[in-house]
Amino acid sequence: MADTDSGTPTTSQIRRLAVLDRGEAAVRVLHAVGGLNTIGDAEPITTVLFHRDSTDRTPWDGREADEVRHVTRESSPDDLVAALRLAQIDTVWLGEWSSDGRADVVDACEAANIVVVGPDSATIRRLTDPDELRTLTGSDATLARGRTTRRVEIDTLADDHGTVWALDTRISIHLRGEPLIAEAPCTTIGADVCERLRTTAVTVARDVGYQGAATFEFLTDGTEFELVAVDCVAAPVHAITEERTGASIIGWRLRIERGEPLPARPPPGDGVAVEARLLAIDPETDFAATPGRLELLSFPVGTGVRIDATRRAGDPIGADDPLVAVFTAWGPDRTVALERVRRAVARSAVVLAGGATNRTFLVRALGDDTFTEGVADDAWIERLAGERDRPQPQPAALMAAAVAAYEDD
Repeated sequence: MADTDSGTPTTSQIRRLAVLDRGEAAVRVLHAVGGLNTIGDAEPITTVLFHRDSTDRTPWDGREADEVRHVTRESSPDDLVAALRLAQIDTVWLGEWSSDGRADVVDACEAANIVVVGPDSATIRRLTDPDELRTLTGSDATLARGRTTRRVEIDTLADDHGTVWALDTRISIHLRGEPLIAEAPCTTIGADVCERLRTTAVTVARDVGYQGAATFEFLTDGTEFELVAVDCVAAPVHAITEERTGASIIGWRLRIERGEPLPARPPPGDGVAVEARLLAIDPETDFAATPGRLELLSFPVGTGVRIDATRRAGDPIGADDPLVAVFTAWGPDRTVALERVRRAVARSAVVLAGGATNRTFLVRALGDDTFTEGVADDAWIERLAGERDRPQPQPAALMAAAVAAYEDD
């Protein structure tokens, strides 16, 4: 982190960046670094992707890294630091690397004078402690779990000079722990509630001296709300804000780490963006992950549609990373954005040898009246998933349709 005790802004170079992440999130970090290198206002950053696959070959998400290195899944934080030192790493992008030991990894890096992009270990421990969260918000209130609630997420960015951005308020719909659909801004929740959520996120970030990106996760019934978690990983899995503002949020995270100040105000957003995630999960087996190998992947081209999908035919999809593609559609209003994203998913073709995807279910969810009318609560997607009265296409029919769509292109 930049040292500003003297009151004079300082900058630090990032020369060799270790990317401890995987999948599309890792690829987006590599893309953002490439963008910063193209600007050329600082020394170029060399990217080193660390992976824990069972083989030493370059994984699909490391194709755009300058270097790729392998460490074992059993590596302790001290083992990891030894590998970072061997690779002459000065800065670490720590993504979804360790589910329950993030602060320990940051601790080990700090002790070795290796910079980690984002908050320090003490801040991470504070914000992952439920009791501390209640203290910071000054409330012991908990929304009754039987009430109708929605999940709202707010991404924040904070520099080392006192500026905190609260970016889009995003409604997020999860199924069995996996993010499935998201939209921003929250046009279906009152503006006064959204503003209170943003104020809470900024206040907490300032109170703990946060630096970097965080995702504040709230539950709201439309009147009251509860801060349920602060995600210090803030995995770059959403392109919604970038599509609405044109700003590279990942790029700003790296620039903050170099000591650069944020502008006084965040970039203004325009229109509505909706995201849908195509996953290798099977609706017919209770949405269990279905690992396999991609045989065909074909996407449409359309106005206002962005598709993040780096895997190619022949690449594997594992049970621990079932994401195939992220569809993000922008529109001047919610109706247009919804129609664009639904058509993009419907017109896509994917064949996964040995597995299945949620494509058909996703198209149905995006067209469901409860969702299109903006009244879907947290329980809606589970109710929809539990419906078995509609016929489901057979795998053979899906494959034939996918191949036909590919040949028609």
